[in-house]
Amino acid sequence: MSVEIDETDRDAIFLEGRVRKTLDGTDDHSGPHVELGWNSVQGETEALDYSIRIATLGAGTGILVGEQGWFGLAGGIAWQMNDLDPSAVELEADDDLGPYFALEGGWRATSWLEPYARADATVYLNEYASTTGFEAGARLHVIEHTALFLGWRWAQYKIDDVDSFIGISEFELDASGLIVGLDVHF
Repeated sequence: MSVEIDETDRDAIFLEGRVRKTLDGTDDHSGPHVELGWNSVQGETEALDYSIRIATLGAGTGILVGEQGWFGLAGGIAWQMNDLDPSAVELEADDDLGPYFALEGGWRATSWLEPYARADATVYLNEYASTTGFEAGARLHVIEHTALFLGWRWAQYKIDDVDSFIGISEFELDASGLIVGLDVHF
């Protein structure tokens, strides 16, 4: 017997961190950069307690749009670590590795406030799995080269062949909620 878990969590809490190094010596989102990122979400649904963590290593480029705006693309490799616990039966820990892509942009409204949005997608190669996400909010530039991000994030996680031993063939989670992040760039 095969079981599919399809859950929704509208009270998820996301934590995110990103370190970005520009390669052209500027600090204005234009030109090439390398980045290291981390994203975590924890929560629970009626049938599932979960913790999903994603680490990324990538490169990208950005362009300035007008006086205050910018737009960027990034891509690289992502590593997803899953801890899933449905109905008091702990599943095998599935770690997945695969390419990711991100599209982001912002507008520097003042010296300290920047509305910001980012969309990302990853396809994992170990299991047939994928993650899609979108976040929007504001980056608060309180310290030079550092921005605190507050906003809302939606993410969809899909994993096939989760744990054949106990008969769970597919896991799908739609999670959304508050995101808090820290972005260090130099």
